Amino acid sequence: MKRELPLVAIVGSDPVVVALVALILGDLCRLEHHRDSASLIEDAEAEPPAIVLLDIGSLGSDPRGMDRKIRAAYPTAATPTIYVSVGDVRTSDDGIPLDDCLATTSRPAEFRATIESRLRRKPGARELH
Repeated sequence: MKRELPLVAIVGSDPVVVALVALILGDLCRLEHHRDSASLIEDAEAEPPAIVLLDIGSLGSDPRGMDRKIRAAYPTAATPTIYVSVGDVRTSDDGIPLDDCLATTSRPAEFRATIESRLRRKPGARELH
C-alpha cells in the first residue's frame, strides 16, 4: 500500500514564491498554500501539516507574531516552522536570526535537503530516499 506524502503548508501572499517552493520540493510532499495564519489553523483541524513554511517577504512586518499565532493554536502547536525567503538572507532587519531562515532561490538544493531532513524527523512521516 502506497503511503500518502506528508503535508507541508506555506503561509504567504506571493504566488511566485508558492510556485517556486512547489517546484523545488516537487514529489517530496503535498504543498498547501495559505494566505494567513487563520486559514492555516482552520484547515489544520482536519489535517495538521508536518511543517509550516512562512514566507517572510510577504508576511508584512511581523513574521514572528504570525509564528506565535500558529504555535498558540491547538492543531499547529507542535508543528515545526521554517522561515523562507526568495533571495539570499544576509541581514536580520526583520528580527529573524539568519540560521532560522532558508533561501529558496539562491540555494534550492539546500532548501530541499533541509525540508527532507525535517520531514524524516516528523512522527508518522514516510521514509524518504
